[in-house]
Amino acid sequence: MAKMGLKWIIPPDVLATNIEKYGERVIFAVQQVAECAKQMLVDYARSNASWTPRTGNAQASIGLSGPVNKGGRDVPLEMAKDIVTIYLTTGMDYGKWLELAHGGKYAIILPTLESHYNEIMRMLQEIFD
Repeated sequence: MAKMGLKWIIPPDVLATNIEKYGERVIFAVQQVAECAKQMLVDYARSNASWTPRTGNAQASIGLSGPVNKGGRDVPLEMAKDIVTIYLTTGMDYGKWLELAHGGKYAIILPTLESHYNEIMRMLQEIFD
């Protein structure tokens, strides 16, 4: 009976290293999409807010809570390096009322994210095509 076996063309340790490097390149590409999307989201939210600006502070405070970052809330530390997060926020204390009161009539954060979902997904899909 012939002896069967497995012959590695690429050693397993090299294969593992290459897979890890590929993962790092994917995360980097996703970060670049997020960086591109973040200013688009902020500009849209600031210019399409439906409330009447009294001081301009609420619109000016719409932004991102820091740069696009790796990691997120409530994520185990060992997984955080594989997650890219954007937080679109309002920096004013009364911003939550603009978003939630009156049945969301003055909301701009969620509508901004929803209106750009397809475009951001298209950009992400291009990474993998």
